[in-house]
Amino acid sequence: MPEVTLVEAVNLALGRAMEDDPDVVVLGEDVGVNGGVFRATAGLQKRFGAERVLDTPLAELLISGLCVGMAAQGLGHGGAGAEARRRDPVYGVYLSLPGSTGEPRIPNA
Repeated sequence: MPEVTLVEAVNLALGRAMEDDPDVVVLGEDVGVNGGVFRATAGLQKRFGAERVLDTPLAELLISGLCVGMAAQGLGHGGAGAEARRRDPVYGVYLSLPGSTGEPRIPNA
């Protein structure tokens, strides 16, 4: 088995998931044309189209919210892959996930 870097492995895994399931999408900052800041999504937009590899604004909470919303609505059965550039803004995402993912499951009184 050939050795690959972590970034190459992520790219291969995303490509495989997108080949296997046409509902899988990738969302993130510069993930489309530029292939992401670390190039983990390089070539995916060319292979799968701009409808499935989407560049988003610089807004980690927006990206995570889209992924949670898609999952809650049953869109992207295979999942939505989200990419963020840095660790610091993602901390807010971690804090918001329990509340945003739990709310749809709580029945109204």
